[in-house]
Amino acid sequence: GIYRTSFLDAPQGAAGTEEEFNQLNDRLFPDKDHLHIYLWNNEFTNYYNNGRYWDGAYVWSVYDEKRKRFTVFDATLVLD
Repeated sequence: GIYRTSFLDAPQGAAGTEEEFNQLNDRLFPDKDHLHIYLWNNEFTNYYNNGRYWDGAYVWSVYDEKRKRFTVFDATLVLD
């Protein structure tokens, strides 16, 4: 999905490997059966304008019900 793409094909040379992607997600979200994932509308700010114009801009929140942990992250994609 777009979450994986935003990590593996990140702009400005910050792309990670498939192994790094899996390691990061296993560390952040070890028990994936208890996650509530939301993709938010990002039109509340002009911060994401370039990403919306090019390849996409995304804001996700992930709530881990078991660990009571709330994580928010975003990605602005301008891919070649």
